[in-house]
Amino acid sequence: MRNRFHRLIFKIHSYTGIVSGIALLLIGISGSILVFSHELESFVYNDLLVSAGNGSRISLDSALVIARNTFPEMDFVGFNELPQSHQATFQFFMMDDGIQYKAFIDPFTGTLLHSGERYDHIADWLLIFHYTFAVPVWGDLAVAVLSITMIISLLTGIVVYRKYIGKVLQFKVKFDFKNWRKGSSSLHRIIGVWSLLFMLMMAITAFLMMKYAFTETNFDREHWKFKSGPIHFSIDKTLEGIKKKYPSYHAVEFFLPTQTDSLSYIAGYIDEPSFLFGDYNDQIIFDGKNFQASFVSDKPNAEKFSALIFPLHSGHYGGMIVKIVYCISGFIPGILCVTGILLWLRRKKNR
Repeated sequence: MRNRFHRLIFKIHSYTGIVSGIALLLIGISGSILVFSHELESFVYNDLLVSAGNGSRISLDSALVIARNTFPEMDFVGFNELPQSHQATFQFFMMDDGIQYKAFIDPFTGTLLHSGERYDHIADWLLIFHYTFAVPVWGDLAVAVLSITMIISLLTGIVVYRKYIGKVLQFKVKFDFKNWRKGSSSLHRIIGVWSLLFMLMMAITAFLMMKYAFTETNFDREHWKFKSGPIHFSIDKTLEGIKKKYPSYHAVEFFLPTQTDSLSYIAGYIDEPSFLFGDYNDQIIFDGKNFQASFVSDKPNAEKFSALIFPLHSGHYGGMIVKIVYCISGFIPGILCVTGILLWLRRKKNR
């Protein structure tokens, strides 16, 4: 009875790994690159992100007026993120009938530097590929299902390799590359054991982020479309008001009102970016008159955990060392996939 159970677990482990293997290989590689998405964007699009001009910057209010007048056909025009330096250009996020666009405006002259579909930019395309394979609706669902198969494969792997876990952690199992069979077996065991907790964290956080794909909202494309709402306040004066009330607050993003939500949401951080929560989890809600702070330090534990999900998955916390670890770890699913398939083929051939 026990042997039958272990054979069943092994089959589940093998088939979930094989079915999801190639997809996870692509997701892992794209994830490794995305860890350095900000650095990649700065390198490739530096001329769009940093202005060579000088002098006095035009206001955020003026920049928004220029953007909306330049693109009157857009349903929504808002800031992609707030400028964080004197030379930083204005970045705008726009939407027209559900299609997302970006635009860059010079902060000194107000001239349009570039505009185009959001996913024409390499980091944005990698992001949408990583989470949806660049396929709306069904891609979201596929990645959500893959996160489940990955969890199953990892949990069944614990059962399959239960006798080796202690030995690997005590360094009693060594890499053996005498032939491809022993090489693939030792790689699969050792890397699989040492990366188990990390891979489980990645799979679980992926599921928590993608679980919306199982809801009706994912299949309702109209839900993801929105239009600009009226703005009855000055963005510049609003940020000045925030600075007066919360002197140590640094605003990073400013989400403008839509026709279905009249509130504005400002995301940023207190004093300096948090080691765990990054630079946008301290939020301020603005109704046009009053501020309501929603700082992560004041949130209940359940909300703190929710705020941790994306940073833990993306590696956008803890600095450069964490990024390097995440970048290297992104190749682990590919290694486990290839070695797992080789082990499965060997077992099938021996039969």
